[in-house]
Amino acid sequence: DSRESMRLERKHAEMLRRLSAFLADASLALDATGSLEEILQLAAEHARELVGADRCSARIRLAEGVAIDAHAVAEPGADSAPKPPAELAALYAALAPERRSLRMGAAELAAQPVRQALEAARDGEPPTRGWLVASLCALDGAELGLIQALDKKDGDFSELDEAVLVQLAQMAAAAVERARLYEPRRT
Repeated sequence: DSRESMRLERKHAEMLRRLSAFLADASLALDATGSLEEILQLAAEHARELVGADRCSARIRLAEGVAIDAHAVAEPGADSAPKPPAELAALYAALAPERRSLRMGAAELAAQPVRQALEAARDGEPPTRGWLVASLCALDGAELGLIQALDKKDGDFSELDEAVLVQLAQMAAAAVERARLYEPRRT
C-alpha cells in the first residue's frame, strides 16, 4: 500500500532528523570538559532518548576498583524505577565475548538465563521487553564499562538503535578518557 509506505518514509525521515539533532547535541556536550559522573549521566540520558528506551544506565570501572553509575528513566519522577542490575556486565561478557554490542528482543530474552537477572531487578514489574548494550572502549581496546538500554517503548530495538548506541558509547568513552586525563586523582 503506497499510503503505508509513504507514512513509514515520513516516520523514518523524522527519526533521522531527530537522530541527527541528538547526535550533534551529544557530540558537543560530550566534547566539553566535565566530571565523569556528568559525562555518564549525559550519555545515559541521550542514549535512552535516542533509542526510545524506558530505562538506560551507563557504568564505568576505574582502575582503583571503583565504579561510577548513571541512570536515566523515561517517566519523570520515576527515580525509584528498577535500575539494570550490575550483574548484567558479567552476563553481557558471557553472551557476547569479543563483541562491542548486543541486542535482544523479548522472545530472545525469554530463552536466555539473562532474563532471570533482569526480572530479579524488576521486583514485580512487567517483564523486560528488550535489552540493548554497548561497550565503552578505550582507544587501546580496553573496556571501560557499558551503556545499556532496557524496554523499547515501541517494539524491539532495531539495528539502527544498536548502531546509534555503539556510536554514542564510542563518543562517551572518548569523553571519559579525556576527563580521566584532566581529573584529579580519586582517593
